[in-house]
Amino acid sequence: MTLPKDFKVVDLTHRLPGPTAGKIFCDLGAKVIKIEDEKFKDPFLSGLFNDSDDHFTKWYRELNSKKELLRFDFKAASAKQTLYEQLQDSHILLIAGPSKIYENLGVSKNLLSSHFPSLTVIELKAGSGKFKNLHDLNALANAGLLDMHVESKSESIIRPPFLPIAGITFGHWVVTKALAAKLANNNWLEASLEEATETILVPFKSSGEGTPRYLHNGKFPCYCLYKTFDSRALAIAAVEDKFWSRFLELFELKLTMEDRFDTSERVFKIISKKISQLNSNEILSVLENEDICISLV
Repeated sequence: MTLPKDFKVVDLTHRLPGPTAGKIFCDLGAKVIKIEDEKFKDPFLSGLFNDSDDHFTKWYRELNSKKELLRFDFKAASAKQTLYEQLQDSHILLIAGPSKIYENLGVSKNLLSSHFPSLTVIELKAGSGKFKNLHDLNALANAGLLDMHVESKSESIIRPPFLPIAGITFGHWVVTKALAAKLANNNWLEASLEEATETILVPFKSSGEGTPRYLHNGKFPCYCLYKTFDSRALAIAAVEDKFWSRFLELFELKLTMEDRFDTSERVFKIISKKISQLNSNEILSVLENEDICISLV
C-alpha cells in the first residue's frame, strides 16, 4: 500500500506510540512533519528518559529519521500561526499529552474543525477506562498478557519483556484508526494504548487458569530455543515435515517425524544435548545454504 504523493501528516506526539505511527506513515509514502517545542524536545531526545538510558536516543532517530523536523517555541505569539500554516494542506494530525500543552497552539476540537474541516485529528491517550495513566508494562499487566512471562520465572525480581510490545502495537493501531477515520470523514477520534492492547493482543491470550503451553511458547520441541556451547541460542521453528526432516538429517538426530510434537521432556533433552555441544560457528557451518526456519540468536 502506498499513500497519494500529496498525503501529509503532522506529528505533534512524542516518545513511542505516536512517533511509531508517524514512521509508518512515512513508510507508506506520506510526508510527515514532526513538530516539537524548541525548549522541551521529545523526551526520548532530551530529559529524564534520554539521561537515564541512551537507547531512547537511538529509538528517536529510528522513528523520526524520515520526517521533516520543525521546532519552535510553543508559547510564542506566532506559535498558532506556525502550526496552522503546516495544517493548511495536511490530511492527518497526531496529538498526545495534556490539553494545556496545546492551548497556545490553537489545538482544540472546535478550533481545528472550524479552520480545517477536512483534517482528521487522532488524539492518543494511555487509558480510556478505569486507568488513565498507563505505561507499556501496565497495559500488558492489566490485560493479563504478562501472566505467561511471570509464571515462567522463579526469581523475586522479574525483568519486563524485551520490547515495549503494547506501545509498538499502539502505534500501528493509530495508523489503522487514522486511515479509517479519514475514509469516514471523521475529523476527531481518540485512540488509546488500552484499547489497542485489548483489541489486537488480548485475542491471542490463552484462557483458563495457569499458563497453558502451545506452539508459540514452547509446547513442542520443534518450536523452541536451545542453548549452544558458547552460550548463544538456536531458534528452531522446524514445524513442517520438510524442515523437521532436514533438521534431523543435518544435526544427525535419530528422531521420528512424530517426535517433533512430543510434549514430554525426552525429545527436548535430546535436541538440547546435541545443540549444547556445538558452538555458533559450527552451527552456522551446518546451516550454510540451508533455509529451514532455524536461526542463530
